[in-house]
Amino acid sequence: MTEWWQEIFNEDYLEAYRDRIGEDITKQDIIFLSSILKNKEEIKILDFGYGHGRISIPLAQSGFKVTGFYYSPYFFISR
Repeated sequence: MTEWWQEIFNEDYLEAYRDRIGEDITKQDIIFLSSILKNKEEIKILDFGYGHGRISIPLAQSGFKVTGFYYSPYFFISR
């Protein structure tokens, strides 16, 4: 029996929500988080349920130490 979350959080989820949470919103979120998390070298971020990495990946690219955890094999393999 498939778990309910496996049926929802798959490749269809990513396609359905990609347009709802676009690049502009992501950029605003990253600017906000970067403004309150000042010391990139000292901060370690643990992102449970990171999904497709909308927040975690840009934060890591900007210098934060980020560890993401997500149970869906689809999102893990796609990144």
